[in-house]
Amino acid sequence: MVCVIFAGHARSFAISVTSAVEKNLIAFCGGFPRGLNRRDEISIGTSCGWHPSTQAACSTVSRAGRLPSNARNCCCSSFSLCENCCTYMTKPPKAAKPAATMSAMDAIYHRRAVRHYAPRTIDQAVIRALLDAAVHAPTAMHEEPWSFAVIQDKNLLNRLSDSAKERVRSDAQGSDSPHAKHSLDLVNEPEFNVFYNAGTLIVIYGKFQGPFVVADCWLAAENLMLAACATGLGTCVIGFAVSALNTPEWKAELKIPAEMAAIAPIIVGVPDGETPPVPRKQPEIVAWK
Repeated sequence: MVCVIFAGHARSFAISVTSAVEKNLIAFCGGFPRGLNRRDEISIGTSCGWHPSTQAACSTVSRAGRLPSNARNCCCSSFSLCENCCTYMTKPPKAAKPAATMSAMDAIYHRRAVRHYAPRTIDQAVIRALLDAAVHAPTAMHEEPWSFAVIQDKNLLNRLSDSAKERVRSDAQGSDSPHAKHSLDLVNEPEFNVFYNAGTLIVIYGKFQGPFVVADCWLAAENLMLAACATGLGTCVIGFAVSALNTPEWKAELKIPAEMAAIAPIIVGVPDGETPPVPRKQPEIVAWK
C-alpha cells in the first residue's frame, strides 16, 4: 500500500493472505474477525511498538508466508495485535496505469520543467498512478523511505506560495550571489506564484533520517516526472517551497509528522503550450578504465 497524505497521515502496508499465514494468524489472534475471508488483505499498522513477548509469534508469521520482513517490527506490546494494530479490509483496486504515449527513452529526452499550465484538474486516479510509478524507484536496503502529500486546494496552494516567497526573501537578504538576486527578482513580483498556477502539488517527504533517504526520494521524484511526461503531463520541481513546507506551521497545517522532511515538491498539470528544450553539456567522464 502506498502511504499518501491528503488530509492527515497513515502508515500501513498490505499482505496477501495464504493458508499458511492464515493458520498462524488464527493462532496468534484467536481467530479471524467476522467477514474476513481467505482472499482479503490484512493491513497491519507499522506504528505499533515492539515487545520481546511477541517476537516468536511475529517471526512465525513472517516465516510462514508473504509477510514482509519489516513486519517483525509491527507487533504490539501484548498478544492483542488483531484488536489494536490490525485492520481488515478487502483488497483495494490497483492504481490504473494511464496509457503511455512514448517509450522510457523518449520520456527522458522529452521531459521539461514546465512553468505554464492549462486550468485543468488532474484526476485522483491519474495521481495515484503517478505515485505508483514513483514507489517503483530503486531504494537502498529496500527502506522505501518516502511518503507523499497531494495538495489541490487552490487557496491552500496560494497561501503556501506566499509563505514560500516570504521565506525566500528572508533567506536571500544580504546575499550578493547572482542566485539570490535572481530569486529576489522573482519573488518580489506581486503576481508571481511559485507553483506557476498549477492545480496539483505533490510533495515527496522523507519519513526518517538516513544516509540514502534523500537519494531515494529523488529517485522516486524522477520516476514520477518521467511517468507524467510519458502520459502527456508536465511537471516542475519547486525548490522555493522546501523551506516553507518544513516549518512547524505548515507541517501542522498539512498534518505532517514532525519527524518527516519535505524533499521534493513537484507541480503536475496539463502543459499550456510547448516548453522548448534546454541544451545540455556532454557527459564529463573523469575515469573509464
